[in-house]
Amino acid sequence: MKIKLHLKSSSSRRAAAVSESSSPGTQVCSHQLDKTGSILHKTCQACQGSIWPGQLHVKCSHCMLVLHAACKESVAKVLPRSLTDFISTEGVAVPSILVNCLAQIESRGLDTEGLYRVPGDDRKIKALSAKLAVGENLGHRLADVDVHVLCGVVKEFLRSLKHSLIPAGMQSLFLTMDSEQEVQQGVCMLAPPYRDTLAFLMLHLQKVVKSGATKMSAESLSTVLAMSVIGNIEGKEMQLEDMLLDNRDKRIVMEEMIKMDPTAWKMILAGKC
Repeated sequence: MKIKLHLKSSSSRRAAAVSESSSPGTQVCSHQLDKTGSILHKTCQACQGSIWPGQLHVKCSHCMLVLHAACKESVAKVLPRSLTDFISTEGVAVPSILVNCLAQIESRGLDTEGLYRVPGDDRKIKALSAKLAVGENLGHRLADVDVHVLCGVVKEFLRSLKHSLIPAGMQSLFLTMDSEQEVQQGVCMLAPPYRDTLAFLMLHLQKVVKSGATKMSAESLSTVLAMSVIGNIEGKEMQLEDMLLDNRDKRIVMEEMIKMDPTAWKMILAGKC
């Protein structure tokens, strides 16, 4: 790892990380909505549209639901979605949204420059994300969708989750790890759906890096995806300087995971932690 952070207690940090990484069920929230702003791109969990850096929006102080100000009237119809809400009881513990989108990107897009960096049509990304979010089965129709739109849908989906694949509480833990084996052990501390989905995503991103035609390195992929994969500490307001440092740390963790031996990720996906 490139930087080190000093933790008060390794054992207490690991215990907290396990607690934070458990996959809670969807809960009903009364929603206390407050106006706020952010320098990060976010996704409205009502319309699945983009909330751009600097754009005023509303956020629930209890469940961290994020909405356009204009979408707050529909908040009663919206509940934050956890990863487990998208996982079938049959097959792999990975959301079909990701399975289908990543399969299409790999079959048609690995010779396309700028995967995950070049933006797709935002209108199409919003429309497709909204359909997939409500469970509409579009697997057979994704073959006609532009790969940059599919990449955008993947990013939108990851950003819209109530709980990120890697909780913010584990970020510092990953930064103190000195070996790939320790990183693997850290990933194995995640709840199974989060662990399996992360492994599935990393194996996909390694294929993107391996294809020279995409011109996407582990570093460039971490720049565009780290904030979607690694969570923010809920309820914590940070100064701009602290936020920039936090984003840098997320990119470091993400890059190291993309560079891990693919055999290690395959073992994790097979449940051999």
